[in-house]
Amino acid sequence: MKEKLISLGQSLSDKTNQLRLLQDAKGQVVNKLDQAQALLDAISLEIENLGALLGCEAYAAAIKKDIASWQKHGLASAPDFINTRTDFAIPENNQWAFFFGPYLLANETTTKGKGYRAEFFIALRDDPQVCADLHEDYPHPRNICQSVRILTASEGILSGNALVFFPENIRCNEKMARQHFAMFFFNKFEGIYRTFTLPKVKKLFGESDIIFNESSWLSDKLTTREFYEARCVWGYLHDLYHHQGPRPFDEQVYIKMKWHLGLLEEIKVDCQTILTLSKDESLPYRREAIELILFERLIRYPQELDAESNFDSGTGIFLLEWLLRNQAIAFDFTTMKGTLDWPKLLNSIEVLVEQILAFEALDDDAYIEQAKQFLEKYLTLSQQEKRYLFAEHHHQLFPQKQEVKKIDFSTIEMY
Repeated sequence: MKEKLISLGQSLSDKTNQLRLLQDAKGQVVNKLDQAQALLDAISLEIENLGALLGCEAYAAAIKKDIASWQKHGLASAPDFINTRTDFAIPENNQWAFFFGPYLLANETTTKGKGYRAEFFIALRDDPQVCADLHEDYPHPRNICQSVRILTASEGILSGNALVFFPENIRCNEKMARQHFAMFFFNKFEGIYRTFTLPKVKKLFGESDIIFNESSWLSDKLTTREFYEARCVWGYLHDLYHHQGPRPFDEQVYIKMKWHLGLLEEIKVDCQTILTLSKDESLPYRREAIELILFERLIRYPQELDAESNFDSGTGIFLLEWLLRNQAIAFDFTTMKGTLDWPKLLNSIEVLVEQILAFEALDDDAYIEQAKQFLEKYLTLSQQEKRYLFAEHHHQLFPQKQEVKKIDFSTIEMY
């Protein structure tokens, strides 16, 4: 099975990569229409074969229907993959999943830049036992998250830093009212963390673990399997907190998709996860996961090349400013070395969570306005192409003119 999937998946990935080069940011084919037609005909046939191989014929038919509709209306028009989104075949644990369609990546690192372009993947759902155990003590009211391992994928998904696959990022004409799945490519995480995050952490804070008073960072000692499981623990608790509070995300997509509200939502749930991990000593990978969460958010996300227009980067810069002003972290900008007060950091993020929850308890208009005013105290928001602007010390910590680092995810083992 795996060998057949690799062969068929590679063929589909190659064709998808050719198609995405012909598209603009709206997903429209802007040149070589005949070539695009031929590619889509071939992709449609191979999707049908893939669906038959995996027993997902109905979902393959939904993708084929959207491809045919796009071809009928003209490839120069923006694609509408509503059936692909609505009928997405959510896999059970240890089952395969696949996708083809126009998709907006959260972090785009290819030469084409950000936009709705063709993407494809085959992945295996692998929710580890540690998360099943978590459900006993931390039951999820509506668990729609799936931890998966990518087997093969198109360029945007395979080469970039994006870990998420959300239905709202599939190009459709109809707005989504409720999120019904969320997939996470967690076997990509170790490569991302070791390439972008750990080197910067060591440069700013040193080789010793200043949070847990160890000779080296605990997150650096994780094996490949442990990296995956620790990231799954983070992902489970993160999503759990998305579904709690006055405004559960799955019921409040209509308002929390607003940029500044979404930013506070992401910070809130990560801070809640850190606080839970810090208090419950029974949780697996608790200390390692704390480091993963804190440093990904604080150190890695602001390194994105489009940081000032990147949502995740905005969350990192906001958290940085909050911690700096609460004297939980500090930097000597002469030496570019940082210090971190762990008890003060925990206290400050607890206060932050309480503040954001208080905003959520307000009516819609007050929630929108007060949350924005709060955010403006810590970020210089922009009305232009950039969402916010770096301050001088942000440029010092995260210089934007740097060599683009890419990870070869094609070497990922499913193990």
